[in-house]
Amino acid sequence: MSRTPHRPEVQSNARPKAMAQRMGVGSGESAGLSNDDERFLQSLAARVRRAGLVAPAVLWLSSIRPLTFLGSQALHVAAPLIDILVPDDGATRLARLMEDRAILDRFLDYIESPEVDAGVPS
Repeated sequence: MSRTPHRPEVQSNARPKAMAQRMGVGSGESAGLSNDDERFLQSLAARVRRAGLVAPAVLWLSSIRPLTFLGSQALHVAAPLIDILVPDDGATRLARLMEDRAILDRFLDYIESPEVDAGVPS
């Protein structure tokens, strides 16, 4: 009678799914944004447009899209410089939001569409 080695059964695949989501390779579904986060993204997009930085912002954000998680980590590193332009701990908040590809896509839409400016205070 041969013995087979004991293999623990995997209870759930929640950990790989969570890691894939953090790395930006998940299903692409967003957990949704709070109203505060939505307004924050809209006001930041309006600020980018007013500064005339639409093309560089779209280029940079599109280039980091495949590496959203790493891009968000780069934002954490650059936060002290970005905080000069984005008040109230905005760089850290943006880095947290950019970890989700769906939110990054929404932010790109806000940057590229000037009609969002109508509802955002300066």
